[in-house]
Amino acid sequence: FASPSQHKYDACVYHHVDPNFGPDPSGDRKLMAEENPSDPSTWKWSAADRLALKLVSEVHQRHMHIIFDGVFNHIGMSSPFFQDVVKKQKLSAYRDWFTITSWEDPVAGTHFDYQGWFGVKELPDWRQDDHGIVPGPRDYIFAITRRWMAPGPPYEGIDGWRLDVAFCVKHPFWKDWSRL
Repeated sequence: FASPSQHKYDACVYHHVDPNFGPDPSGDRKLMAEENPSDPSTWKWSAADRLALKLVSEVHQRHMHIIFDGVFNHIGMSSPFFQDVVKKQKLSAYRDWFTITSWEDPVAGTHFDYQGWFGVKELPDWRQDDHGIVPGPRDYIFAITRRWMAPGPPYEGIDGWRLDVAFCVKHPFWKDWSRL
């Protein structure tokens, strides 16, 4: 997925393949900038996405399967969701998507802080409750799951997911996710 690193475990978004894997990185970045990342109705297929879906089709024609790697307990700190929280703090629409331990408040003398996966600040954890990942990021993950598994004509979807660090997400989330 779109990510600033080579390892790609710090995804910016899960609804796009990294533009660097496609034929038009700059065009894909412009397309992505025009979307509302939390609103699937605004998502478009980038050139890198279409190339990945072409690969899926080619693989299916050879009677093989494609799975994507899902790392859904966290996202990268460059994600538009997290960056909105950093910028707008308590006023962010995404403030409840992450486990924020302290807000920036010069009067109180506090600094912005949050939980990262196993303490790694570059990988902000999605917030969880007793049901697993909370509604905002949960809905996003469910939407990207449907997007890649059933993209609709003319594209064929992927065949499944390899879930990295799935143990970090509470079981009720996975039960709901598996029903998609």
